[in-house]
Amino acid sequence: MKSRSIFFASVLLALLLSAIPVTLAGAATGSIVDEGFIPAGTQGVIGRQGVKLMESPDYAETASVLRAQQPGGGWKSCSSLTDTACNGWKDITFTSILQPCASAVQLNCIVEFGVVTTAGQKVAATFERSFPQEAWNKYPADEASGLPVGGPGALWTVPASVGLAVSTHYVRAAILGSIGANGKAVFENFAANLTPVSLTTMQCEQDAEWLTSKPNPCTNGDFKTNRDKPGYSGFVEGSGWDQKLDCEMSGNANVTAETAECALRKPASLDTKYFLTIRLAQSPQGWLHGRLGEADVTITSIDGSKDAITLAIVGKSVRVPVVYKELPFGELPSSLQEKYRTDGEWPNGQGGASNWGMQDTDSTSPTGRNRLSIPPPYGPAGIAELEAWMPFLKDTSTADRATWSIRTLRTWERSQANDCLTDKSRVTGLVLTNATQYLAGAPEYNEKTKSLDYKVAAPHYMSNGEEFFGTYQMIVRSDVAKCIYKFGGTAMSATVEVVESASGSVSQAVTTVSESNGWLKLSATGYTHSTPTIRAKFVESTLPAKVSRQVTAKSLAKFVGVKVSPKSRISLAVASSSRRQCQVSGASVKALRKGRCVVTVTVSTGNTKTKRIATILVS
Repeated sequence: MKSRSIFFASVLLALLLSAIPVTLAGAATGSIVDEGFIPAGTQGVIGRQGVKLMESPDYAETASVLRAQQPGGGWKSCSSLTDTACNGWKDITFTSILQPCASAVQLNCIVEFGVVTTAGQKVAATFERSFPQEAWNKYPADEASGLPVGGPGALWTVPASVGLAVSTHYVRAAILGSIGANGKAVFENFAANLTPVSLTTMQCEQDAEWLTSKPNPCTNGDFKTNRDKPGYSGFVEGSGWDQKLDCEMSGNANVTAETAECALRKPASLDTKYFLTIRLAQSPQGWLHGRLGEADVTITSIDGSKDAITLAIVGKSVRVPVVYKELPFGELPSSLQEKYRTDGEWPNGQGGASNWGMQDTDSTSPTGRNRLSIPPPYGPAGIAELEAWMPFLKDTSTADRATWSIRTLRTWERSQANDCLTDKSRVTGLVLTNATQYLAGAPEYNEKTKSLDYKVAAPHYMSNGEEFFGTYQMIVRSDVAKCIYKFGGTAMSATVEVVESASGSVSQAVTTVSESNGWLKLSATGYTHSTPTIRAKFVESTLPAKVSRQVTAKSLAKFVGVKVSPKSRISLAVASSSRRQCQVSGASVKALRKGRCVVTVTVSTGNTKTKRIATILVS
């Protein structure tokens, strides 16, 4: 295999959580709330308003579905591309939950999953079975279009020798995309998440809309898309919550007993490093973001294929704080009442609002309805909503759930990004953070400060009452950073700082910056939260020289980081735009007049040729 791109991110993640009073089995005063936390609303009481800021898989990434938009609106699920609901329609989208690879050459599948020991050894887990056993919305792969198979997630067992408290893990990796005008599948997004689980039995749950048409709840399920009429359901977050069960997924119904299996979420060890390797027919696009600690993500092209890649993800689970609160509308501060008064949703939010399954007595009145605002964890509206609630909640979070997830930006999230950051043929960067809310899009270029800015938000205190310390890491391709700053292809240095949004003061933080293998890596840890801005500033590195002086080829090779042996040959070439400032003179570059001089340095050693760009600043 040929290495296309490799980047490494090391994130030290602190415990974060909050101390809003909750009734929770096993949660003692002063301890971190994780397992068993159920953000279920008060049942049977009308006129309540709430908010839930919690990291969880995106709705569209949790279950396979192939669907087409119908004339006049609405979507219908398809059993295949030749299904009449899909055949001939223009707007066809898909979510494909990837299955374990059946051969060493199969694409669009999971190659392996397991644990990396403290000694650095990979211990592979064993694929046990699909879960559910059969996907409600299953569809076959289509070789002609390149459409991956649509199946369920899977249960894997980690060997007992690893020593984990819970060996069974639910693993889900998804490709989201569409069928183009040429009939070919286009991979637009990638997402992966995993968690330890234990299997238990639950009562089948029923969506209110099906109560009259399908009285047996097991014939519907929480992740069924109706193929018979336009509409779109899918996996419903919170399966089992009414029964005080936090099911990562449910299924395999027993219609007679009206029961189903629940993959009950268990807390992950923050000391365990997992690996997940996937082969894809197309590379993920643009920008990755997620919740991983000490992450190592490698993308390698596959020999004999133009587009196929192997994606290897390694990292630890991290704690992410949750903010959850619901109470009578009249008990909200007036500032929050005004925000939710119209429909119970945060203005300009993207998450919508749930009614906890209860029918409104008057949907136009805050006292005649129940609403729970559910913004995604990434986006400006969610940050504003968190900021508004924090004074009322004493700047403290509710729970802290261990999380392992990574995903690419959606198309709408990339729409406002700098053109240099939206390459559709490769991954351009990665951001990892432990904040409750964050801007998942590529960092915004600040013209005034000449920096890449990234805003995050989280409670100041954890669930055990201790101060919460944030972590942030950005990894960006060196050529992408140079594109943003319009650098001449030379080496760069960078700084990173944490700036308080309210005061503009710089917070104390441990920051690191490095560059290797074509990637710039910046991190900040140990800073306290409300809504700080992480500011990364890049500076072009130049080699100083005086007019009429010469810079040797060996000096230039050393400056650009290329090792030179006694048998190496060094060639120099001055860019056409710099020939007034300098010129090649033998085995050196001679400075002619003040200004920037861009030089291509080529070092040949045996059959290996390394080419780098250096900038000389002539003064």
